[in-house]
Amino acid sequence: MSFFDTFVNLVIEPHSATVNPRYIDIVRDALFHPERFESQKSAGRGNTYLFPLEEHQGIAREYRRGGLIGHFLKRHYFLDNRPIRELEVWCHAYETGVPVPVPLGVMWLVHWPFVSGTIATHYFPCKHLQEFLESKPQLDTKRDALLRAGKAIRMMHTSNIFHSDLQVRNILVEPTGAVSLIDFDNSKILNPISDRARYRNLLRLKRSFEKNNLNLDDFEIICEGYGVDRLPKGLSILYSIKGKASSAISRTESRVDKP
Repeated sequence: MSFFDTFVNLVIEPHSATVNPRYIDIVRDALFHPERFESQKSAGRGNTYLFPLEEHQGIAREYRRGGLIGHFLKRHYFLDNRPIRELEVWCHAYETGVPVPVPLGVMWLVHWPFVSGTIATHYFPCKHLQEFLESKPQLDTKRDALLRAGKAIRMMHTSNIFHSDLQVRNILVEPTGAVSLIDFDNSKILNPISDRARYRNLLRLKRSFEKNNLNLDDFEIICEGYGVDRLPKGLSILYSIKGKASSAISRTESRVDKP
């Protein structure tokens, strides 16, 4: 039986949920009664809120669409239970030793043919990789964290996980220097994962460095930790073109957002 299969299914009409059996009561209350908790500022798209979890804290994130389609379907996905799919990948990552926060559960609501939902995981004080690098840590501290990030990505790929949005805000660095990966929304378990998929993840991360004006020498240290010397030239060119197109779309979205 997999870790995902141990989760307990709950129903409080019209919502459904599946939660970590160790924290049933706490996570149930957090998912079904978000109004009891204070919302947090988030760098991502969805609203987030913290809740007490024994000696730690949990964090819940509402699903929120990005891109142009997000202007019309902000929280809804067409015939797609994204919360369950993400939980399954997150549980696989946790079970196979990939450094990720402990998955706690998901809740979803069906407005046929649309699905909305919330995911909850363990929370710990940390900075995402962009914040960490911009805080100008000591060189040894920075190098150690970047090498750990590369090793974490390698472990994720060894577990046959393709991350759909591997970027600097989805890599967390704790004060201890420990590194975790987050946000497996729309990610996939491939059997096996191809070299092309591995390189696509790394190039997506490189594009994130470029987009946020971060030093590419730091990205090279991540590649060192991963164990790759160079990325395929042809695929690199393709991702460079894709990055320019994505930037153009982002500018279009910004104009749409303006009143």
